[in-house]
Amino acid sequence: MGNQKSIMDPRNRSAGLHVEADRHLERVASLHFHASRDAPKEEIELYHRTSTVHRVAREAGGVAPETQAGREEGIAVRLRSRRDRSPRFAASSGGDARAVGWAVERASASHGGDLEGPGWAAGRGDARLDRDAVVERVTDEDLAVWLDQVWERATAATKSAPFPLSRAWVEVGTTLETWVAHGGLRASRARMRAWAVAIPGGPTRNASLSRPAVIAARSWSALREMDWQGILEDRVWRVDAAEPARSARLPVLFSPEATSTLATALIKAVHSSDEALGKPVGSGWRVQDRPRTPEVLLGSAYDDCGFGTSDRVLADGDRIQGSIGGPGCFRRPSFRDPPRPEHSELVVAHSEPGHLPPRTVLAATIKIHPLDTGQWIVQFEGGVLTHGEPAGAITAGFVKATPHQLVERCLAGYGPVRQSYLGIQTPALLFDSLPVCWD
Repeated sequence: MGNQKSIMDPRNRSAGLHVEADRHLERVASLHFHASRDAPKEEIELYHRTSTVHRVAREAGGVAPETQAGREEGIAVRLRSRRDRSPRFAASSGGDARAVGWAVERASASHGGDLEGPGWAAGRGDARLDRDAVVERVTDEDLAVWLDQVWERATAATKSAPFPLSRAWVEVGTTLETWVAHGGLRASRARMRAWAVAIPGGPTRNASLSRPAVIAARSWSALREMDWQGILEDRVWRVDAAEPARSARLPVLFSPEATSTLATALIKAVHSSDEALGKPVGSGWRVQDRPRTPEVLLGSAYDDCGFGTSDRVLADGDRIQGSIGGPGCFRRPSFRDPPRPEHSELVVAHSEPGHLPPRTVLAATIKIHPLDTGQWIVQFEGGVLTHGEPAGAITAGFVKATPHQLVERCLAGYGPVRQSYLGIQTPALLFDSLPVCWD
């Protein structure tokens, strides 16, 4: 596939994609009818997903960009016994009658395990449709030209490090999802998304640069408008300062990338049930889940069980106001996974009150290690800031705290809001007086 060949149909791509989605809906409805006839003692839900991805990649020293294309199709079955209502789940690659039959057989023989959820929404009237209105035509040349720009900006952002980028790629893809279930549920979703990834290579003393940097957007146009160089620079810190690092209680500023990881874990730990409602939080912990906002990356009019979604306030900078759970909050990472409670698109408010504290630890990237005691070890890589400027560098350190202690000590959001591929829009978050230790 050469660089001049279109990887998207040159006609109206959104119209063509919607026609394809209609065909999928008809086919899955037929598969559901036959599966229900063959298993009259079961209530059945079918979930079908087809994903197509097109990629242009570049490697250091490569002569020309490499083009790739891929397609994945799979179907999932959830069963509820008419006798005891126990839920069971199985999934299969493919999307024909044989795949459905195999999945129904496997689900029937299973014991349900720890499946969560109230089942699926009842259908009434016409099928529920949630389809992107615009699906852009994108060529290999479009991707290759933008990839060259990404490479140039990434190299500029990381020029203080002793290595070049080793690989980078940009992708555009479409996903078609279809639900048909006992009770009349018929739903269809069609999406286009775009991603870009930069992978550093070679040895470095700046460990926060060693991990891939990823951005994602709801459309090709939105991806091109993202501040890719700024996202890379969030994790670049000079290593030529000699100030020693000492263990102490200090303010910690988590970069937008680190905050995306931290916020995802905090939502699961603190906002997974109504038990924490009304508990105090810091003034910077102002978070909403916004699945209904049109421009968000992972939003939708209904969740992955067919229930309608709604925006909800999780915390308002004073108290915990909401939780992630119940109808409207069920997600499937892939067709292989049963639906489980999870956020759709988190939005963390920007609340910058002024200057950073005189001495602040900056966590550029993090890993979270939960302990049996309920505490977390938040391992980070980053540096030390004095009056907001780099004043020293460290290889790695860690913070030990409980999830509730973290949300209570969240002071403010600083800097630009970044869109994470994890489905979070967030600035950097400042936390007060955390016990910081260095390796």
